[in-house]
Amino acid sequence: RRLERPEPSVLTPSRPRRGKVDLLIGLDGSDASTAAASLALGLFGPRTRRVTLATVLDVDTAAPHADHVLYPGPWPEETAARALLDTAAAELGARFDATPGAVVLAGVPADALEQYAVDEGYEVIVVGCRGKGLSKLLLGSCASQLACKTKVPVLLIPAGTVGTAPADGHAAAAPVG
Repeated sequence: RRLERPEPSVLTPSRPRRGKVDLLIGLDGSDASTAAASLALGLFGPRTRRVTLATVLDVDTAAPHADHVLYPGPWPEETAARALLDTAAAELGARFDATPGAVVLAGVPADALEQYAVDEGYEVIVVGCRGKGLSKLLLGSCASQLACKTKVPVLLIPAGTVGTAPADGHAAAAPVG
């Protein structure tokens, strides 16, 4: 039995900047997602207004039964998700003089990111592509799904892309390999 999707768990709100673009950046703990976040912040630079880092947990992991006596504290997956977001927010915030927000979502990653972006008014969803095979594996399943069906523009950053990503918003990117 699957539980209904819980409400997003906003860990920290984004501190608005002077720019006009709101970015929702999906992180999954991979090097590709971390690089995508850094490159996106470098590309958009001072044009960003809100930057929110998001990670997505399975519905059952994100919303265990409230009366679960055997494990009353946060689940290990939730603790790991929070640590991932905290670390990324601190590193990106220091590098780009920003205060990214952080949110833990639940559900299918592409659906959860899209729904949150629509509900909260984000203009761009940023995700890293890390697949290595054909079709959806070329991008990764989340990136592939977002590229094909979302109502919100998506910036897909290929795995292996290295960007200088300076904080001034004039990043140069080149594929590696």
